[in-house]
Amino acid sequence: SAGQRYVQAKGGSSRAAASATSGRAVTAGVGSFLSSVASQGLKASLDALGLADVVGKSAMSVLAAIADRIAPAGNTVEEAAARRAANDVIEKLYRLCDEAGGDLGALEQMTEEDVRQALHESAASYVYHRWAEELGLRIEQGAVSAASAVALERQMRDYSRERVTNLLSDRDPLSVDWAGKEGSAITKTVYEEAYRLLEVGE
Repeated sequence: SAGQRYVQAKGGSSRAAASATSGRAVTAGVGSFLSSVASQGLKASLDALGLADVVGKSAMSVLAAIADRIAPAGNTVEEAAARRAANDVIEKLYRLCDEAGGDLGALEQMTEEDVRQALHESAASYVYHRWAEELGLRIEQGAVSAASAVALERQMRDYSRERVTNLLSDRDPLSVDWAGKEGSAITKTVYEEAYRLLEVGE
C-alpha cells in the first residue's frame, strides 16, 4: 500500500516513469557502455566516455570512474536513487572482474544474458530505491514496523528484478541503440512496467 500511494501521488505509473529521468539515463548509460565494450573493447569504450586516463588502473578504480560518469552524484532524491542503482550494477560488475582475478577483460567476455541482467539490475534497483524512500517515511510515521520493512524490501527488490527480466527477455541488449530512440523507448517501457507493479499491488 505504501508503494501504491507513492506511485499514485506521482500521477500513476506512466508519469512516475516519465519523471525518472536520472534512473532511465543510468539504465541507458549502462546499456550503451556494455554494448560498446562487447563490440569495440574496453579501452575504446572508456575513451568514448572520456575516461582514457583510468586505463590500466585497478578494476575498482575503473568501475568507480564509470559510475561517476554514468551517474554523477546529485542533490535531488531522484539523482541519489539513480546513483545507488548505478552502484548496485557496478558492484555486480566488480564481482565479475574479481572472479577473473581482478581482470577488467572479463567485461569484454560478458554474454548477452550478462548484459541483460545488468540492465535489469539498473532499472529494478532504481525503482526499488525510490520506493524504499516511501517505505522509510511510513516507518517514521509508525505505519510500518522495521521488521515488516525488511521483508517488504526483500520482496520488492526480488519482484522488481523478476518483472524487468521478463519484460526484456525477448530483446538482444547488445544490438539496441541505447543512446537513440529505440533505447529510450525500451527504458521508458521498463520503468512504466516496474512502477505499474507497485501501482496495482499485484
